[in-house]
Amino acid sequence: MKRVLLLAGLLSLPAFTATALASPAQIAQTPAPPVQSVLNVGDSFVVPDAKMGCEVTRRGSSVVVECRRAGKVKGTYGTFMSGKTVRVARFRSSRSAQVVFTARHGGKWRACGVGTSVARAAAERCR
Repeated sequence: MKRVLLLAGLLSLPAFTATALASPAQIAQTPAPPVQSVLNVGDSFVVPDAKMGCEVTRRGSSVVVECRRAGKVKGTYGTFMSGKTVRVARFRSSRSAQVVFTARHGGKWRACGVGTSVARAAAERCR
């Protein structure tokens, strides 16, 4: 039994020495797991590199995540996503917007006020 332990210790010595003498850049770093946060109504977050932000709001009885670009909103788009639906709107001004796309999760969708079949035909030309 002592020989087995001694042999195991001798075999692991080179691996331990190589790890101990390696520079920090040579040791493989395991990536940190992504941080997942819980947001409540009234909370918001900003994506600095994309210059956009999102806020959790309540519209009627639904909790909605609203995302849009930072700065002037006229001519830009925003997304409004609840547990059941998604809407994309184009802002006409800082106070008004027109819905250009709406969909239900796992269900039908429509774009610009037209039916699904017409929107699909139009989407074929959008590439």
